[in-house]
Amino acid sequence: MNLDDELDRRLTEAGESWRAAHPLPDVQLPGRRPRPAWVAPLAAAAAVALLAGGATVAVEATRGHRDGSAPPADTGQRRWDPDLPPGLLPAEVPGAVPPVNQVVEAPRAEAAGRYDPAPSEAAGARPCTAADVRFNIEPSSPVAERLTLTAARPDVRCSVGRMPFLQFAAGERNVEVPTDYADPEPGDWPASVLVTGDRRAVLETQYAWCDAPFDTLQLFFEDNSRQDIAVPTTTQSCPLTVDDTMRYRGWEPEGFTFRPVASMPVEARLVDTVEGPRGLPTWVVELTAQGRDVPLDTCPSWEVRQGAEESASWRLNCAGVQTRRADGTPYLPAGEPVRFAIWVAYGGTDAALTWRLTTPDGPVTVPLTKGPEAPTGETRQVPERDANLHLWLSNQSFEDPEVGLTVSIDGTQLLDEELKVAGQHNFVQFHFAVAAGEHQVVVTSDTGARLERTITVPARGDRWASALFWTGEKKGQQDVLDWMFQDHPIAWA
Repeated sequence: MNLDDELDRRLTEAGESWRAAHPLPDVQLPGRRPRPAWVAPLAAAAAVALLAGGATVAVEATRGHRDGSAPPADTGQRRWDPDLPPGLLPAEVPGAVPPVNQVVEAPRAEAAGRYDPAPSEAAGARPCTAADVRFNIEPSSPVAERLTLTAARPDVRCSVGRMPFLQFAAGERNVEVPTDYADPEPGDWPASVLVTGDRRAVLETQYAWCDAPFDTLQLFFEDNSRQDIAVPTTTQSCPLTVDDTMRYRGWEPEGFTFRPVASMPVEARLVDTVEGPRGLPTWVVELTAQGRDVPLDTCPSWEVRQGAEESASWRLNCAGVQTRRADGTPYLPAGEPVRFAIWVAYGGTDAALTWRLTTPDGPVTVPLTKGPEAPTGETRQVPERDANLHLWLSNQSFEDPEVGLTVSIDGTQLLDEELKVAGQHNFVQFHFAVAAGEHQVVVTSDTGARLERTITVPARGDRWASALFWTGEKKGQQDVLDWMFQDHPIAWA
């Protein structure tokens, strides 16, 4: 991870902290429509595009059904997630293990073996604040330091993960330090860390501490509280092989152990789709252990992908499995199917959806839906509910604050629009019915920019595209149009 990545991570974490302090109001979702709508949680599955010069956020917490009918009666005040409105929940499926809203931070690493303590132990613990812990540095060598967090009181029970993050200072001046934060690999701690009266969190670092340009470490917590600590001085010279990049993987429990798991032989299939509250589907996936019992002391995680887009991962509800060993460990009995209910808040998308279970052997996948069928007939502009191609247009040029754009498909001009730059955050969406097969798309500007692309529209499942206008960077350079075409929704900020 380079400095830009670290800055982006910090901005994201700061945004999450702000969101935690400013909860969303309850909202009503509109009523049902013939084809289900995309409902995307803020923290999970929106495809977010990063624009030059601006930060990004997911722009829609929910996008409801498109037919404009009245919303259904509220199903109560239960919430699946604080970012979602009340009543937006999985369906209750008799005979199936219900889902749990427990996000997995590093699914591939977690699936690789058995950790002690369990990675799930911090689930539900509130984030640590500066008042909960004591921050310390334990010198290890001129090029390694161990940072520690110890509970400030015996009754503390809190968690650390991506937060708190480090910042560096010399006197009153902040110091930028190149940071390489690597995602966990198998054997690295893959989750948040529980801190209690008798449990410490540690962060192992590799860095030229013997030649550090800062004298203070600042630790920023999720509630914006902070702890500072002076960096120990050293008279030792740095080895020539050490560079000035701070390298670490993340906070981990002190003394945790890891035992690799060779395989998790299971097969999966979709056996049912149940309509739940607000018309969203809950899928019933059957897992069957192949050849032997499969213990679930390492509980795998799953995701639901929109097209090829990765999503957040959630932990399988292993605690809900009824078959148990003598020591209480749940397991999948060989040859006996066990059903699990699967639900995500964006299950109503018109993109193709695939369920993926992460195992030591690799992903086990199950197609959930291929999306609606492509329309027939001539290409035409239609209401969103009837479209299978959704096109965003935007003017990103301050030099040309108003630009004319035309869009043609297969030689037929379908759009002629004037677009204002509006702070580079003006994105206008248009919707088209396009038959399955190959099509020629041409976008032009009244300044001379031209874009030509061949797109392939599938027999089922929608497609999303964008064309963004930019003025040539230097005088005399040709204006350009950036193109994006993908199998899952785009969200802009």
